[in-house]
Amino acid sequence: AEVALSALTGSVERGASLFAEMKQFATTTPFRLTDITSAGQLMLSFGMSVDSVMPRLREWGDLAAAAPMGATEGLKRVIIAMGQMTGKQRVMSQEMNQLTEAGIPAWQALAEVLGTDVAGAMKKVELGGVHSSNMEKAMAQLGKLAPETAMAGWMMTAGHSQGTIDDLAAGIQ
Repeated sequence: AEVALSALTGSVERGASLFAEMKQFATTTPFRLTDITSAGQLMLSFGMSVDSVMPRLREWGDLAAAAPMGATEGLKRVIIAMGQMTGKQRVMSQEMNQLTEAGIPAWQALAEVLGTDVAGAMKKVELGGVHSSNMEKAMAQLGKLAPETAMAGWMMTAGHSQGTIDDLAAGIQ
């Protein structure tokens, strides 16, 4: 994983630094280190900046921890949907629906950023006039509503702290 991160960041040092941050992050979340590194690799593959990976993992991880399909699958879906919108540089209904299916109140959050109601946000998206940066702002606002509470809640259960125990037992370094 560290080698892949180095290749994606373009630097052995940046890859090692990002991997070290991910290792620390994995010890305090319901995610396994392999889940975190895969998520980071996916984010970088979508063209997200190295500096945005950890802040977004924190924000999006907290949102995904409450996802009905589970934290890991929820995080993957959030990254894919946001990565697709970022790549297109505009918000699309399909990706918004992916976020909604992951348990994220995406339409409401976008509506608040746009200063309209959900129907108004849907209409603006349908007309193609909403830049992806608006959804990035919406996700950041959602992530700030209850920082780390969802991940912390999952960590309180023995089953979800098992990922950290498994990582330690496997000697992932």
